[in-house]
Amino acid sequence: MCYSIYLSTESPTDLQALELEYARFEPNPVVPFPILQYAKQWFLTREFGDCSCHFRCLSTDEPCFGPSEDWFEADEDDVAATRQVFEVIRGIVEGGYGLDLMCIWEGTDIGSIRRREVKMNEVNETTFWFFENYYFSFRVDSG
Repeated sequence: MCYSIYLSTESPTDLQALELEYARFEPNPVVPFPILQYAKQWFLTREFGDCSCHFRCLSTDEPCFGPSEDWFEADEDDVAATRQVFEVIRGIVEGGYGLDLMCIWEGTDIGSIRRREVKMNEVNETTFWFFENYYFSFRVDSG
């Protein structure tokens, strides 16, 4: 079983054309997910393809952004890949475009996905994680 991370945005940027060392954005290979708000949907994978398992992903009922903890060893490349993705997210959202994503464990019912709004001022490239079976909508906090 694997994680799959899907992202949607209204940004005109061709995410597949980005030349990132670790992360890859591919056009969504499955039927568009109704939970995602925007027409341009992308599947997130690593340089070796197939799934979204090799990012900082955590399974928890109470998602909280923060740095890696000693009790949870994170692969350095997974951390670097997650940072790259966060920088793309930040650029799109701070550029004024809508963006949302979901991280889903293979076989999970879409109806069980939990939702959370993420304000860009509450997270940064060192504290960002993907959370299993969560949908995030991102926004710039104006206050």
